[in-house]
Amino acid sequence: MENVPAPTKDTIPIWIIWFGIILMIGVPLGNAVMTLVGPDLGSVTLADGTETETGLFKYAVRNIAAAVITVFALYRRSAAMLVVVLIMRFITEAGDLLDAILFAQMDSTGITGYTSAMIFLAFIPYTIAIRQLWPMAR
Repeated sequence: MENVPAPTKDTIPIWIIWFGIILMIGVPLGNAVMTLVGPDLGSVTLADGTETETGLFKYAVRNIAAAVITVFALYRRSAAMLVVVLIMRFITEAGDLLDAILFAQMDSTGITGYTSAMIFLAFIPYTIAIRQLWPMAR
């Protein structure tokens, strides 16, 4: 049996690694692919019936960039880089949530569901991860 070194206080918690792989890499890449292959990539019809250019392409590229940066931070096992990525994602997700509430034309059930999902799948885990990584990042 090999001698496996015990985790130190500077070891990135395993749940943060898996959370990063699944929700901070997998989900953004999945969203990016779905956005890039979607039929409405170049334009969107507004509520008043007018068409306008949309930021969907930028949204897809933003998600790809966030996933790549997360891959790099996890590969390096850098607590400081992960804190920066988590803060970036926290701000991005808050902006997406605000955008959905203000402009997505969802009913109250949709808004409640989306807000709850963001709180439990993003904001709470991001906050806990930042608190755990902060002492290592300083």
